[in-house]
Amino acid sequence: AMWSPIEKDVFISCSMDGTVRIWQAERMQRGQKDVIKVKTDKGKRVGVCRVAYSSDGKFFVAHSQDGSLHLWPYKGKAPFP
Repeated sequence: AMWSPIEKDVFISCSMDGTVRIWQAERMQRGQKDVIKVKTDKGKRVGVCRVAYSSDGKFFVAHSQDGSLHLWPYKGKAPFP
């Protein structure tokens, strides 16, 4: 997991269940803010080993169990092509 460098109460986490979750500390009891299901290029879910924000907080990246990297803009869920 990693705290956002631009929003002090937001952090991201990852899991081997193939998800990246965005959390807001003040909403923890209501669940995560967003869930992204990470998939291979063939559409199968893949475990996520690590997740990190860019230094400016505009993007985050997930490193998958199959060795691939997935990059998203922070404010959206669509991965870059």
